[in-house]
Amino acid sequence: MWKPTNKWRPARYGGSGAVAVEKVGSPEQVGLAKQDNAVKEKLASDLAALAAVKVPKVEVDGVEGRAGIFSISHAHGEESVDLTMLKDRHPEIYNSAPVQNAIKAASGMVPFHAWTKTVDQKDDHLVLATSAGGAYDVAGVDFQHSFQWQETDGGPVQRPGIPPCMQNNIDKARVAATVSAIEKVTDEQIRTAVDTLPTTNEEKKRLADGLIARRGKVNECMKAQGWLD
Repeated sequence: MWKPTNKWRPARYGGSGAVAVEKVGSPEQVGLAKQDNAVKEKLASDLAALAAVKVPKVEVDGVEGRAGIFSISHAHGEESVDLTMLKDRHPEIYNSAPVQNAIKAASGMVPFHAWTKTVDQKDDHLVLATSAGGAYDVAGVDFQHSFQWQETDGGPVQRPGIPPCMQNNIDKARVAATVSAIEKVTDEQIRTAVDTLPTTNEEKKRLADGLIARRGKVNECMKAQGWLD
């Protein structure tokens, strides 16, 4: 269980009615609670962990004083500044080599978005954290518009949308590493991730079958775009 908190908040809230929360009994753990498409947020986070893509850990749980279930995205850094805000407020930092290198390092997101059919791509959905040593780290957030296929084989894997910050900043080596990691995710791992979701058996079958079938189609999609040799 989580509860609303004043200890932490993201640099800005989106339009999804999100709530800053802390974990009951573990107040040092803070995050952002959203109710829209909680199942998709949780699944994307679990799959990202399997594919070695940086997405904050997501739990599905309740929030004190609120009805229903929420996806709780663990905070990425002390403020979780999205890249649109960083560019607007601190262009000198955004344009610096360390930040641009961090964005390039995060371009493994591209094949992951293709696999999960994540269609809502913008710089707002990439958040920047700074480590204690001053290094920058970019992670992807907001997957509520993912997994939108109805075909039993997951449908074709098409060119994913690219956030503006990555348009000319894609690292083929990162793409290749993510494609390889996706291909190594087993059927059992996919079905286990899906089976834990609080949704219907019909939806679980759609998600698992689609992900398993789409897994082997990502490579050719990346090659067709020139992002993979």
